[in-house]
Amino acid sequence: MSGLFDAFTPPEQSVYGTVARAASADPVTSHQAADLMNRTGTTARHCAIVLDLLQRYPGSTAVELHAAQGGGSDLDRVEVGRRLDSLVKAGQARQGEPRACSIKRAKMLTWFPIPDTSPE
Repeated sequence: MSGLFDAFTPPEQSVYGTVARAASADPVTSHQAADLMNRTGTTARHCAIVLDLLQRYPGSTAVELHAAQGGGSDLDRVEVGRRLDSLVKAGQARQGEPRACSIKRAKMLTWFPIPDTSPE
């Protein structure tokens, strides 16, 4: 993960080019939470964690990536999915074809880092 996250880089200037956002119809507390995540660098840190997982486990589903992080991480399954979307918007990841998830046994999207050398 080295070089992917600089704790002193404002989130708007991070390598991910994305920030946490709340929908305009969301309550004020959602906007406050998104602002806090951006100001503290949490969004950028979470993007770095998910990108690292994605580089180690290309072609995984979001549920598989969540499981691969092991203990000690503060990313829940929903946050992994949100940061995958952030990485796509930032040009750091792409969606692959759906396949049966090894954990949920249901068809789910797969995810790949960019640049990506894995065949599909």
